[in-house]
Amino acid sequence: MSKRLTRSSNPAKSNQSKGMSITHAEFFQGPIPRPETIERYNAVYPRAAEIIFTNLEKQTNHRIEMERKHLISSLRCRSFGSGAAFIVVLLFFGMGFYLIITNRLIEGWSAVIIVICGIAKAYIESLKTPDIDNKQKSQETKEKKEE
Repeated sequence: MSKRLTRSSNPAKSNQSKGMSITHAEFFQGPIPRPETIERYNAVYPRAAEIIFTNLEKQTNHRIEMERKHLISSLRCRSFGSGAAFIVVLLFFGMGFYLIITNRLIEGWSAVIIVICGIAKAYIESLKTPDIDNKQKSQETKEKKEE
């Protein structure tokens, strides 16, 4: 997105200034400069546009690769966390049932009830908090619709 800024001072408002000064500033925001700017770069350095677009392509490919690696890492962490939680739940259930079978009813049922409460709490919390990835996707969809 390119923006142009022109600023001038009014000598009538300032007793100290006797003349008028005009300031012109131009800047761009985003990966690609304005076409006029690229033409000026090419006038100074003939391969400037080629270098700019090559670097832009490299940066875009790098960003895509980093997002892909982040997604894979996130999926691995979620899978590992779910697997570890499943093993802990099985161990507590097994321990609770073992205690029940060996006539330690209070301790056994306590372990089983704690596991059931933990599972219920995790389920309820998953309903309350939306998935971060889905939240980001819905926000991106809203932004695209606004454009």
